[in-house]
Amino acid sequence: RLIATLGRAIDYCQTTLAYARAAEATPVLREVALRQLVAEQADMLGLSETAQLSFSNEIPADLIAPADPDQMARVLLNLMRNSVQALTQAGAEDGGRPTLTVKAEGDNGSVILRVADNGPGVPERARANLFQAFRGSVTPGGTGLGLAVAAELVRLHGGTIALEPSETGAVFKVTLPRRRQTAA
Repeated sequence: RLIATLGRAIDYCQTTLAYARAAEATPVLREVALRQLVAEQADMLGLSETAQLSFSNEIPADLIAPADPDQMARVLLNLMRNSVQALTQAGAEDGGRPTLTVKAEGDNGSVILRVADNGPGVPERARANLFQAFRGSVTPGGTGLGLAVAAELVRLHGGTIALEPSETGAVFKVTLPRRRQTAA
């Protein structure tokens, strides 16, 4: 696990640097168990060890999606890290315990993932540029690359990413097509 995590960290650094050159690789699709992928990202973020916030992985164990596991791990890590940062800095908007929840379901030829928290939500001023590099940062000192990279990777998978309206917190919806991997 440590070697895989270090490999992903190296890949993340390389692709972040390559972002300016628009050099994201074409996804290599495999059947990916989404629950396990989310669990790995939660481990990387230390969510199982934190007493500061509650984490819930509500993805069915049997839900499989065709995806590039490393690229989808980056998408999930970026979305989950943003939620953790918002919850750690501002707490729960509803006055309850700060909570991050990741859900997924299959729906008419698509897989729909939702990364939701009960934090302060995304400020209105940040929404227009949310998925644009160097313009979408909400956090002081942030680069705004996390959501831009996530959006690009989802697009390369043939999917979409959006901020959904929510009464409390932020809810990011990722829709991926359920297509089979084609022989290269």
